[in-house]
Amino acid sequence: MPQKTNISPLSLTGTSSKPVTRSALSSSQSDDILKAIAKLESSHQQLLKLNQQTSAQQSAQFEELKSNLGNISTQISDLKAENSNLRAELTALKSKIHLLESTPNTSSPQPPLLELIQELSERDKCSSNVIAYGFTESTSRTPQERIADDTKSVSDVFSNLSFKFPTDAKLFRLGKNVTLQITLRSLVLNPLQFW
Repeated sequence: MPQKTNISPLSLTGTSSKPVTRSALSSSQSDDILKAIAKLESSHQQLLKLNQQTSAQQSAQFEELKSNLGNISTQISDLKAENSNLRAELTALKSKIHLLESTPNTSSPQPPLLELIQELSERDKCSSNVIAYGFTESTSRTPQERIADDTKSVSDVFSNLSFKFPTDAKLFRLGKNVTLQITLRSLVLNPLQFW
C-alpha cells in the first residue's frame, strides 16, 4: 500500500524543489488575491442581502396568500349558506305555484288594467250626458230633417229651464223609429261648456 503524504499549502514545491512560502509571493500577486477575496466577500454579502430580501418578500406574499385564502373560505361558506336559503325559497315558491295551479279559481276574474282604464274614461265622458224622454217622433222623411226637429225640441226644453242649449251638443235617438210614439233621446254634452 502506498503511504499518504501530507502536503501543506505553504510547503508546495515548485520546479526548483524549494517550498513556496508567503514571503516568496510578490506584493502585486498578494494584492490581486486580497482584491479577489474582497470581491468574493462583497458578492457573498450582496447575495445574502438579496436572499434575505427575497425571503422577506416571499414570507409577506405567503401571509397575504394565507389571508386571502381565509377570506375566500369565509366567502365560500357565506355563498353556500345563501345558496341553501335560495334553494329553500325556490322550493317554497314552487309548492305555492303548484298549489295555486291545482286550486280551481272560484272568484270572478279581474278585468285587465287597460280595460278598466278605458271603462273609467268612458264613464267620465258620459258623466255629463242627458237622456230626454217624452218627445214625439218627427214626421220628417230624411234623417237630417229628423235630427234638426229633435234638436229644436230639446233646445226648446232647455230654453224653458233657463239654460242655453250648447251648440256642440250631439243628439241621438234611442230605439227604433216608430211614428207617433214617444221615444228617448240621448244628448251628449261637453261638461266644460255646459255646466
